[in-house]
Amino acid sequence: MKRILAGAGLLTPWLLGIGSALGSSIPNLHQRDQTITTGAESACRPPLPSILLQKYPPSAEDAALQSLLANVQSAAAASVATDGVDSVSLGIVGPQGLIWYKGFGKAQANGTDDAPPNEHTIYRIASISKMFAAMEGFVLQDKGYLSWEDSVVKHVPNFTYNPQSWIEYLENTTQPSSGDEDDPIILRQLASHTSGIGRDLPYYNLEGYPNVTADQPPRQQPTSNEQLQAIASIPLVAAPGSFPMYSNTGFSVLGEALVAANAKTEGNRVSYADLLKRDIFGPLAMNGSSFVASPENAAHLAIPQVSAEVDYNPDESFQPPGGQFSSVADLANTVQFLLNPTSATGSRIIRTPSLREWIRPSFAEYDNATETGLVWEILKLTDQYGQVQRFYGKAGDLQTFHSQLSFSRELQFGAVVLNTGNAVAPFVSRDALQLLLPGIQSILEERAKERYAGSWKNDANPDDEIVIVVEKGILAITKWIFGGNDFLELYLAGTIDRALLWSTGRLDEFRIAVGTPGLNTDPLMGCFSYWTALDALASRHVSLDLLYFIGEGDQRLMKVPSLNAVLHR
Repeated sequence: MKRILAGAGLLTPWLLGIGSALGSSIPNLHQRDQTITTGAESACRPPLPSILLQKYPPSAEDAALQSLLANVQSAAAASVATDGVDSVSLGIVGPQGLIWYKGFGKAQANGTDDAPPNEHTIYRIASISKMFAAMEGFVLQDKGYLSWEDSVVKHVPNFTYNPQSWIEYLENTTQPSSGDEDDPIILRQLASHTSGIGRDLPYYNLEGYPNVTADQPPRQQPTSNEQLQAIASIPLVAAPGSFPMYSNTGFSVLGEALVAANAKTEGNRVSYADLLKRDIFGPLAMNGSSFVASPENAAHLAIPQVSAEVDYNPDESFQPPGGQFSSVADLANTVQFLLNPTSATGSRIIRTPSLREWIRPSFAEYDNATETGLVWEILKLTDQYGQVQRFYGKAGDLQTFHSQLSFSRELQFGAVVLNTGNAVAPFVSRDALQLLLPGIQSILEERAKERYAGSWKNDANPDDEIVIVVEKGILAITKWIFGGNDFLELYLAGTIDRALLWSTGRLDEFRIAVGTPGLNTDPLMGCFSYWTALDALASRHVSLDLLYFIGEGDQRLMKVPSLNAVLHR
């Protein structure tokens, strides 16, 4: 394995190609597999450029989506027909906002009005509230008010935690040092559920467990001071940074830190609710979002048959982890911003580099199906080509309100589901994503074909030709002749039959990825053999693998600047 990795580090494919062209002898370190490698067989599948879906967004009128949306509607209706489901509000979101909506059941299930919810019907969104606490953190970081790497105590001076293990705490013993007893808890750990702080502190103690009776006293929402005292007195679940451990209490502390960081910089305290109204709800035109049930929004509230939770207005400590009201329309504005900030209503509230930092995994769970991130609960769905597609999201659950928000930046679409009564929101969301996935991919493939596929020729030399195809979700070069050289032949004498085009994320700009033949089909190598060889060598002071397109219509050109090649379709 050391030889293999060293070969990748030495940029083997480009060196071997140049070596063949110059007639020199460069040893081939990779003799594992010299069979023809096709793009479809490659262990790496660079995604098609999602920016095409921003430039040419999908709509409900697209032929590829019409029947699939009908299936989504049928599946959601079947879920609502199950016992105890009062309502479902379902929206499909694209890079330009809400592209399809349907309401099911009764918006106000405790009365005689049979009207279904609409996209402006307001629900308690429970733990989706946490996503907005994280979003506010990025807003304040971009303003310079805080850093996700700040220790909590920097913003909440009376915050402290008990460094003991539970064995030490309960048995009054001393365990061998693990070396992390004094590690400060940082804001990033609060937002990613890796602080080690317990789920809901102080603990709600079940009297007489396991013989629990129905007359247990109702749980009371603790104050911020009560939460901080509990964190200081009992051990963490695990050392900070160990693994995700869901913590509502951690998000209460995060909310306090956000308010404090803003107050310290601006000189006056703004409440958590007003902070989000100023920085998020206002700029994103989330006009139905707030933290209270009030006479002003009463007519728009979804009400389950068991309506006790509707009028509950918790204090500020519960607002960050679960106290928010919102609608599909408002959450669609949020998803639109996360997919395509340039198209969203209002200003760019978070810088693009910060979004890239935010929307990525940070912990792979032990199930090969889910991951977590900074607030994100990431679902990995397998597409029609066997490729994993990550959907970033957040779920929320109270007794009678349930919610699910999920989206893919790679495929520029998502789903928002709000639900009263028995919980079906996660299932409706998952069904919608799985049903629509092949349709969205089909639209993206057609956009890529229209913009890049075909035979590209050089007027100065009719033998020069680059052929680009889109096959099974991959953009690739299957013919590459220029200046009398067959470049696919040059790279290890024809052991590859195509070069993959790897989008840089900028419109019409790519890197030619040839990888390392002999490793390209090895599933344990995945994309290693490709990305380690990108940007390897240069000619004319430009990387050999840079390829891009300019112009539109009949004036559209392909350029490979290292070859001084200009081709038209």
